[in-house]
Amino acid sequence: MFTSHFPSSKNFRRSLLAASGLTALLAFAGCNESATVSTGPDSLDSNAVSGVLSNVSQNVIYATYVDLDAKTALLQTAITALVNTPTDSNLHLAQQAWRNARAADEADEGFLFGPVENLGVDANTDAWPLNETDLNGELASNDSLTKVFIDGVSPNLKGYHTIEYLIFGETGTKTAAQITARERQYLVATTASLKGLNDAMANAWNPTGGNFVGAFQNAGKGSGVYMSQTQALEDLLNGVVGICDEVSTGKIAEPFNEQNDVKEESRFSDNSDADFANNIRSVQNVFLGTYFGMTGNGLGLKTLILAQKDTATATLIETQTNTAIAAIQAMTPTFHSAIFNNKAKVQAAIDAVTALKVTLSSVKVKNELGLQ
Repeated sequence: MFTSHFPSSKNFRRSLLAASGLTALLAFAGCNESATVSTGPDSLDSNAVSGVLSNVSQNVIYATYVDLDAKTALLQTAITALVNTPTDSNLHLAQQAWRNARAADEADEGFLFGPVENLGVDANTDAWPLNETDLNGELASNDSLTKVFIDGVSPNLKGYHTIEYLIFGETGTKTAAQITARERQYLVATTASLKGLNDAMANAWNPTGGNFVGAFQNAGKGSGVYMSQTQALEDLLNGVVGICDEVSTGKIAEPFNEQNDVKEESRFSDNSDADFANNIRSVQNVFLGTYFGMTGNGLGLKTLILAQKDTATATLIETQTNTAIAAIQAMTPTFHSAIFNNKAKVQAAIDAVTALKVTLSSVKVKNELGLQ
């Protein structure tokens, strides 16, 4: 049986998040600690922190998961149409639906803590590189390809990249006529499995469901999960630092340094550039307190840094975020080609994301958020 492989950068991120998020999640119910967050010479007002935690949890994190769940439903509809009527037109619609769902998924990687860890959502939807050998073996088997069966297979045999491989093909040029009956069965089952996990994630944060939104925004107020507001802020900061590290040292640097496109995250669809940019947009969303400008009132980590009268650092982070996104988009014509033919632009993207990570993880930012 294939043992799933995750790049070292993903292991780093999970270790980083575990240092704060898991501790917070294991906190016993009823624990309460002073809600004031110390930040050096001045202190952040508890109400100001509550405002940020409330907005980010509801209008950034939960809004992202709601959008992701809706786009996964549209992907499932498109896959069903393709399976029932396997035309190139329906294939192109399914491919676009996959890209749309992928955009929302990659925009949640700045806050992979809480339910996403407990439910194993990221591990079971976004494992890469794909294990093509075992997938092709499964397609050649007599196993009954149901959602329940796919739920139980190795992470590298399901999720976004399995769907990507089946609808784009090895070189991104697959036609509807080339999708076999067995592949169509696998598509239906693995898309249903993906939808189930995203349903669970959205429900876990839903104020009328699992209500992790409530636990997060009431940190330090007897939420039963976070003993202090500091722990919640640690999860936010560790989340954005962690994805910057993964993008710079893992997603971009590993295939680039090794000159190995098999290590590329979304190589079948040539969608890696968009993946990386949306990862950094997840940082931007947490920092600015909006979900792509559509929801949120602007209360994000930037608000708390500005409360310390540090306009320079707030401006620097915002500028570095925009610079990192632009540098990723400049890896032309696509990342898949750029790692071999446009190396200076790839290195520039690594450097830009690294600069953002260094600033976000600086002692100054940690101090201003009361985390030192």
